[in-house]
Amino acid sequence: MIKLVFTTLLVLFTVSSVGVVFGQDPDNSVESRAKSRLEEIERRLASKSAGNAETRVGFGKDHFVGLIDQIDGSTIFVLFGKSKKSVLTLSSTKYFQFGSKKTKIKLPNLKIGDRIAVYGVGKKDSSGTALLIGKLSKEPQRRAVFGFIRELNASGLVVNHIRKTEEKLATALFTTKTKIKQKNKDLLVSDLKVGDIVVVAGTLESGGNLVANLIYSLPSLAKIKISTASATPSAR
Repeated sequence: MIKLVFTTLLVLFTVSSVGVVFGQDPDNSVESRAKSRLEEIERRLASKSAGNAETRVGFGKDHFVGLIDQIDGSTIFVLFGKSKKSVLTLSSTKYFQFGSKKTKIKLPNLKIGDRIAVYGVGKKDSSGTALLIGKLSKEPQRRAVFGFIRELNASGLVVNHIRKTEEKLATALFTTKTKIKQKNKDLLVSDLKVGDIVVVAGTLESGGNLVANLIYSLPSLAKIKISTASATPSAR
């Protein structure tokens, strides 16, 4: 039962992306085709918000998303799965930063470890020339923990291991978007208490805390005896 609930919650937090696929230019001229595709890319980027643009890159025929492994002059070596692609940049290559808004950047703004979308080089290509490179925000590190509430206050809670009761699993922070559920019922923070068995799912912040997106209370497991004698009382 525990494994089923845990797996179900993990699936709820799987994020899927949709790709942009560009059609073939009927013009057989390589230069003309490249120019047309670049114009199409810019037009599409200009018509989308930065967030939407980011979710659409990397999955089309002439695009891929990878991590920068090395930069040697005007050549960028990008890790893609188990392979490494050699991406040549030209003076005509354009660069963008995707974030709260799309901004133009330059090659020196890229560094090892950056996640980038490369336009003009396909997934199956080992090398190629980039028409446009988009620097993407780092993917959030998602995590879900299962345990009992050891500490609870207005800003968050501490989840400990059910059996190894002194082993802290995570400090989870509440936000205005945090949802608290019990079966199909919505709960409030005030409905939680120290000792409750929960599954907490969210994203890890730089400080190591878990920003809670969903807290799922499991009263059906309340029969599990947990010693919470030294736990911090609930802050109401």
